[in-house]
Amino acid sequence: MFKSIGQIIRKLRIERNLTQEELAEQLNVTAQAISKWENEIGMPDISLIVPLASVFNVSTDVLFGLNDTSEEIEVDKIIELANKKLNDRKAKDIKEAYDVIQKGLLRYPNNQKLLMESLEYGIALSYPENDSYDVNYAQEIYHESIRQANIVISYSQSVNDVLRAHMIMVILHSVYGNIKQAWKHAKEFPWRADMTVHEMSAYIAHAEKDYFSEAVYCQRDFMYHLEAILDNITQLGNSYELLEKFDDALKMYKSVFSLIEFVFSEEKYLPPLHCRERGDVHVLILVHI
Repeated sequence: MFKSIGQIIRKLRIERNLTQEELAEQLNVTAQAISKWENEIGMPDISLIVPLASVFNVSTDVLFGLNDTSEEIEVDKIIELANKKLNDRKAKDIKEAYDVIQKGLLRYPNNQKLLMESLEYGIALSYPENDSYDVNYAQEIYHESIRQANIVISYSQSVNDVLRAHMIMVILHSVYGNIKQAWKHAKEFPWRADMTVHEMSAYIAHAEKDYFSEAVYCQRDFMYHLEAILDNITQLGNSYELLEKFDDALKMYKSVFSLIEFVFSEEKYLPPLHCRERGDVHVLILVHI
């Protein structure tokens, strides 16, 4: 993926824990100049290319993005190696995969793909209600996840990654008793359920009189909303279960199948929407029969 020189300067500066002011001081320019480069409003003068490369300890080719693909290739190899550790998705396997990602982050400390992989493995190991919860390393992983999530939230240009990082922080801070921080992250989410890429795409398609695409976007949006509703119902059932309102919990779990059968009443094969983050609803029902 092509990166402008401004994006590369920003990435290299962050990886070296330099502020814009500190970098500006080393180059004898203003912090405003650095900001303009990074926001692609301006470009560094050609006379500054060699000093920039010297400050970052890279070749000038790196500044121009001529060998930027090497990092992406290496990162993909690291992630592939981590995935190979997942034999049975037990805590031991996930911890080994997590460790592979951490070694990768030592080499590429601010790589967004590695950070997001780390957060996903991290919540699998540190959330107590997960089957993969690792009691020996959970606290350590929780605190490292906080640091990594803050990097993603501060510097990622992907809204999805930022919101997922906030979500993981809400979940982990809540379960570890850091409720104030959990609320801080929770308030970063939109309050309207229709603020989605598919909903916006449907508006655009409608304006372009592309009604087929509009229908496709609406169908996709509906499926995401349906999955969210099913998650809410399953979570509500889990809440009733913890309150020892077992009849109400069973009612909620069964309603998951009622809703799926209603929506897909004309389908021969029903999609596996009963597999939620809280577990397979079949299993949750069997517990109470």
